[in-house]
Formats: sequence, C-alpha cells, structure tokens
Amino acid sequence: MFLSHHPVNQKEHIIDLTFRNHRLVLCARCSGILFGFILAIAPLSFLPSTYPVAANGAYYVLLTILALVFATTFLSNWTVPYVSRGKITRNSRFRSGFLCGIGLAIVLITRIPLLRVVVIFGVLYIIAVKTVYIFKNRRRRIGCSS
Repeated sequence: MFLSHHPVNQKEHIIDLTFRNHRLVLCARCSGILFGFILAIAPLSFLPSTYPVAANGAYYVLLTILALVFATTFLSNWTVPYVSRGKITRNSRFRSGFLCGIGLAIVLITRIPLLRVVVIFGVLYIIAVKTVYIFKNRRRRIGCSS
C-alpha cells in the first residue's frame, strides 16, 4: 500500500515497511508528525488549558514559543541542503516531523489562540521558502559560471 506523497525511488524521503508480505510506504516526515502528535496528546492533556490570556499571559507566551520552536523544526530541516552542503536523511526527516507533531499537539491541547500561531508560522514559512529560493538561485549562477 502506498501512503506517501513521494515516489518510491526517493528512498531518503520514505519509510518502507513490510509486514506479512504486505508493503507499506510512508512519508518519513509525515509519519513523524503523526507519531509525535499521538505521543504528545496524553501528557499534554494534563496541562491546564483554560487560563484566561490576560491573567496568565506568560503561560501562553511560553507555550506559543515552545509550540513554534517544535513546529518549525521541519522548516529548518527542509532548508539545510540549500544553505549548506548538508544531507538530510530519512531519520532526520522523521525526527523533525516528530517535533513538529509535538508542537501541533501543544497548540491544539492548550488552546493557544490558533490565529497567532498560524500568522507567526506563516511568516517563518515564507522566510524559509525565500531562503531556499535565494540559495538555489545562487547555486545555479555559480554552477553556470564555472
């Protein structure tokens, strides 16, 4: 069964599982997101989730920062091969997805105002995409001039 949005020949992007002659192909990062989210739900459900923002602003600021750091790990992992000579492995994709899943669970369980997180994450995503674009073009120009 093919449950990945990557072709099977991109081995560094997929997790290929076989169980009783049944093959299951999963995206490494998406699997990490799901696994991190599921594992984070139980412990996070014990956090207080109904504090008023005005009374406990520091609580929400801390959780927002924590959620964004976890949720944006995959953006930094995604930009590595473009800004350096680093190689991203299947394991690093899974780990970054796992942390992203924890960040998403923090947002959903603790009822952080979702609009704030979406706006900040969107800005970080645009910065990451722009960084990748700049470094891709720089490499093309350097590659063409040699």
